Amino acid sequence: VFTRDGDPSNVTVTGAEGGTIQTGEANDTVDITSNASNGGAAEVYTVITDGGDDVITLADLVDSSYIVQAGEALDANGNLLLDATDVDSVVIDGSVDLGTGPLSLSNVEVLDITGTVDNTLTLTASDVLDASDDTNVLIVKGDSGDVVTSSDAWTDTGSTTTGVDGNTYDVYTFDTGTGIATLLVDASTVDTSGL
Repeated sequence: VFTRDGDPSNVTVTGAEGGTIQTGEANDTVDITSNASNGGAAEVYTVITDGGDDVITLADLVDSSYIVQAGEALDANGNLLLDATDVDSVVIDGSVDLGTGPLSLSNVEVLDITGTVDNTLTLTASDVLDASDDTNVLIVKGDSGDVVTSSDAWTDTGSTTTGVDGNTYDVYTFDTGTGIATLLVDASTVDTSGL
């Protein structure tokens, strides 16, 4: 599925068995509810977005795999603009391990694990570097009962900051040796004791 540049698009996929969705420069939404597994190979979806504040919602993290390559804002010199434009969010309903699970992220600013049940997000600092690319920052949203856990020992900086989405988050960092990964988490609702 390819949508037009410049005009906001709403793409809803229900009951499919994989495919590629590519959106343009506007604020686009993509909602995927995969077909139930028929016992064969897992469905694979690739979602590629360009500019704009895009929201990608994924309903099935059991039988399907997702590759999300979100857009980013660049200045005239090709440098990443760290501002409130081109904020790309992935919304999931289910627990996931970013390192080995069915979800591969690139250029994503926000990962929302709120869902309808209590969800656990497992990640490493390297996963954050991979998901966020040049910014090395990933915002994690959730609600009471949701958990963020890691095999890395993150540093709670004891400070808060305003994320690109305008909300306030607690700041956690981890120096991988090749870059400092930063997690912004609403620790008032999300359990971060596993960091």
